[in-house]
Amino acid sequence: MRFFLTILFCVSLVTASFLSHGGTGADPSYKSSTYYWECGKEATGMKKYDCERLLSVLGKTPKHGWEPIKKGESREWHWGTCSVTIKVDHGSFYLVMEGNEFYEVGHWGLKTLCGPSNQRTMVKPGNESWTAWITERHWEPEHAF
Repeated sequence: MRFFLTILFCVSLVTASFLSHGGTGADPSYKSSTYYWECGKEATGMKKYDCERLLSVLGKTPKHGWEPIKKGESREWHWGTCSVTIKVDHGSFYLVMEGNEFYEVGHWGLKTLCGPSNQRTMVKPGNESWTAWITERHWEPEHAF
């Protein structure tokens, strides 16, 4: 019986880990199955408060409020110690982002998935048309995440 309970416990841990890292049903408040998140290295120079503020500002932008980002290009925004970089994939023509949805997926990755540590956060949709990084200032997408 103990052997069976040990195996059941291990399976539950693996399942919980999958769900907390962007798996289906990870966050029911929006379509979490359509996004992929990743936590990177700890960024000692980044303050989460700055990142939360920056995401909030970007999230309050009305629909079609951002200037479209053309394919292969990237755009950066900064607030204090934090930087948000969005790069549009070469296969996409351009990106027009809805601010409130970007806030939700970015904030969930930064606060919930990557937890209390100051880890860099990456998010991209399932169709991989764009990638966003929430990092410390002066980080470049070409560097190790």
